[in-house]
Amino acid sequence: MKPNLSDGQVHTRFHYDDTTGAQTIERIQNIEPILNSNKREQTFSDNGYSKSRDLKKIASIPMVVIEKWMKDDGVNVLALTGPERTKYFRKKLNDSDNRYLRTDNGSGAVL
Repeated sequence: MKPNLSDGQVHTRFHYDDTTGAQTIERIQNIEPILNSNKREQTFSDNGYSKSRDLKKIASIPMVVIEKWMKDDGVNVLALTGPERTKYFRKKLNDSDNRYLRTDNGSGAVL
């Protein structure tokens, strides 16, 4: 059965190779709606602040991107402490290659 990729949810497919016995897991997510929303927020938002201005949204990161980072970097971000997690995401979001994940105007670095 083909997953409904229009819903933005993460879908998992399990594959088994009868010849080699290899098993693989495939994770699929349509990230276009998230990236399009990020672009709109970069352009038309109040720079991500809540009404009280206590909180600031700086990014929306698709789950498959976080999973790829975890695999590529060998880091389980869910196991990091608050300060470690902040440092990890700060580095990722300040990288110009990841600009598409930002919801703020990106005029400054993530502190």
